Formats: sequence, C-alpha cells, structure tokens
Amino acid sequence: MLVSKCVKRYSEEEKGKLAWASVAVICSILSLLTFSRNEDWRDIITINQDAVQKAPNNPRAHANYSVALVKAGRYDEAILEAQKAIELGRPGFEDHFVASTTILTAYMQQEEWEQGIEEGRKLLEIQPDKFDATSLPIFYLKLGYCYRILKQYSESYRFIREALEVIKKHPRLSVDKKWVYVELESLLEDIKDVQEDIDGDRFPDPGPLSIEAWIAQRLYELKDFEGATLFARKVPENPTAQRVLRQIALFRERTQEQQRGWSFTRKYLQQPWSVSNLSLGIAYAVRRYDLEPFCPLGQWLLRGLSKRDSSKSDVHLLQGWYAFERGDYEGAVASAKKAIELDPQYAKAWIALGFFAQKKGDVATSLTAFRQTLELYPGYPKRDVLEELMARLEASAVATPEADKEPVQGAA
Repeated sequence: MLVSKCVKRYSEEEKGKLAWASVAVICSILSLLTFSRNEDWRDIITINQDAVQKAPNNPRAHANYSVALVKAGRYDEAILEAQKAIELGRPGFEDHFVASTTILTAYMQQEEWEQGIEEGRKLLEIQPDKFDATSLPIFYLKLGYCYRILKQYSESYRFIREALEVIKKHPRLSVDKKWVYVELESLLEDIKDVQEDIDGDRFPDPGPLSIEAWIAQRLYELKDFEGATLFARKVPENPTAQRVLRQIALFRERTQEQQRGWSFTRKYLQQPWSVSNLSLGIAYAVRRYDLEPFCPLGQWLLRGLSKRDSSKSDVHLLQGWYAFERGDYEGAVASAKKAIELDPQYAKAWIALGFFAQKKGDVATSLTAFRQTLELYPGYPKRDVLEELMARLEASAVATPEADKEPVQGAA
C-alpha cells in the first residue's frame, strides 16, 4: 500500500526514470556480489599459489592448490597441480587421494567420463603403500559415478562396495556413508528397467524386489547393519525387509550373549568372590600375563577345580590353553572338546578348538570350529582376521595341511 501511494505521486516519465534507476541499483548490487565472490576465489587461489611458491616440493601444497583450482572451474590447471602433487608424493603421502580425487572431479566436471575412468584406474595402480584414506571413499564413489553414466553398472556397483568397505575399516569416515546410499539408490533407479546382474549372483537386479528391499538385503550381507536397517524400515511391509530386520536383531542378540561370557578378566579377575572364581582368576592371570614361573601353580589350581567341579567349561578351556602352550596339542583339543560338550553354545571354546586343531594339523576340524564360532558370535571383533585365516586353511585343504601355522595372536 505504501509503495503504491508513493508511486502514484510520480508522472509516467518519472516512473520510467525510477524503474531504470532501480534496475541500475540491482545491477550494481549483483556486480558487487560477483566481484566479492571473485575476490573470495582469488584469495583462496592466491593463498594456495603462494604456499606452492614457498614450498615447491611439498606435495600437500600442490594438492591444496589443485582443490582450490577445481572449485574455481580452472580444471586443466587443477589437473596439472594434482599431478605435480602425486609426482612429489613420498611413502606415507597423506594427500595422494586428495589429489587423485581432484583429477577425477576435473574430468567429471567436463563430462569426460572415459578419461576420468582411465586416469582413476591409473591412480589406483600407483597408490602408495601408506596413505590417508580420508578421501578414498569419495574417490571410489566418483569412479562408480563415471561408470554409471557410461551404463557400466556392475563396475559402478563394485566401486560403491569398495567405498563402503573403506568406511567400515575406518569408522571415522562414517559420515560418507550417506553418499554410498545416495549412489546405491541412483544406481538401482538406473537399472530397475534394465534388470542387469550387478552383484554377480547371475540374477537380474533388483529383480522382483523393491529398490529399498534390495539395498537392505545387500547392505546386510555387507555387514552394514545401520544402512540395512535404514532401508528396511522404508518398506516395513516387505517380506525381505522384515527378514533383514529379524536377522539383524538375531545378530545383535547372539553377539551380546557371547560378549557377556567372553572376558575371563571380567568374570574372574574382577569378581573373585568364590574359591572357584579366585582359582580360575589366578590360573588365567598366569597365562594372560605370561607369568611362566607360576605355570605349575596355575596347572595345579585347574587340576583341583576339575576334580571338585568338572561341570565348569572354563576350567577345561583354560586347561586346553595350558596344554597348547606346552606343545600338547592332542591334550588341548581334548580339553576344548570337553568344554564344548559342557556348553555347546560357547563360542570361546569353539574358537580355541579351531586354533588347537589347526596346530595339530586337523584342518577340517579347525575350519568347522571356526565356522561355528562365527555362527554363535557373528559380531566377533576380529572376524575379518579369522575369516582371512579360514580362507588360508581352505586353500591349504587341497594342498598340504598347515600344521605349523601359528594361530592368530590375541584371538582368545
């Protein structure tokens, strides 16, 4: 109302002048904003350029400069600076994948997808032995994006999985999980009408499943329960989603059950309120802290306990470890089997049997015991280590049994 009253006071000619004046003011403001933004970019670029000039052999300086250049849209220069950073890289170079991601981003911004893939694969081949993995998930996701644009969907899925695996190994990078989920959804949207097998199971994906249910199932298989739960809850009526949620609940229940009974320190050293617990605590401490002069005492205590209360599985389990460490592998296996007989759901006894049988040269029993361990204790903290050992044992089963291979340290 106020504006309309003011405008009425002016003649048509004056109104025209006022309109042009307003346009001029707006243009001036936009020009100032553009100038300010350019000044901001100029400051960022100048600062990083100055850092490069002062430390021309510092790979981090070149990597940071390349990031500033790519943000400013100066892609060719960004690529050159990133390449320089990689050339100057040294063992432990923490910014290798910062520079690599910059190169890939520059090609993506120019829609040079094939070139981006080619350079990205080369950069993966020359990655240093030690590097900071902070930028690696995003690098993998960008590479997967390039493959998706080119409709190479199985390769896209492979790099999305690679990104997730890195994040799982480095929990501090979990903030990037959301981008994994975004890329997964985009990939499934792209292939839902194509029905292409992207996960190598010889069935078209997502098949009869909804996108959410398919992702929930795959994330569960990849041990990303957070993501699996997220997607399963999006389709609560879906049978596959319901099954995923039940499996996750069972996983957590079994894991918690085994965790409660796993620690000898908590069960015996911290609660020595009975003769039995005190004796077990001492026997365990002798072995745990490598108090070799007191080994006879530990063995004597365990023998006494086995006579007074032979129904306690931990007594036989500790006897097995004492036998194992003095080279009596037959005795160790027998003691572990006795512990399992008393408590078939005790994963700690099963994993001990696996190590004892491995040392004895009984690969079949060892593998069976390790599989049962993971079945009972799916959240075993060293699961990856144990699975690697199992893979080696499976490979050895068709060759020479690895009777002399040492068990995983600290797994008990």
